[in-house]
Amino acid sequence: MLTLAGGVLAAALALTGCAGIPTSGPVGTFTIGDDTSDDRLLTLPDGPQDGQTPAEVLAGFLAAQRAPQNNYSIARLFLSDEFRAEWLPTSSCA
Repeated sequence: MLTLAGGVLAAALALTGCAGIPTSGPVGTFTIGDDTSDDRLLTLPDGPQDGQTPAEVLAGFLAAQRAPQNNYSIARLFLSDEFRAEWLPTSSCA
């Protein structure tokens, strides 16, 4: 079930035409730092869990995108093996 949900997530991202995390817009941006910063803000997302619905998988992936530690390693757990290697989380759609 988890691989099916991961496949659904990868397909949904591919169909959107843009699989990057927005870095600007009318709401504004907030830099959350990286592995070398001493920022006090730290997001510790959960990885995918067995038995999650597709909606829960998508919500988990979106939450994990807020954690850049180890090159977004938690968010990458939600992706298929093929897409995991090519996903560029900080790319913009231009």
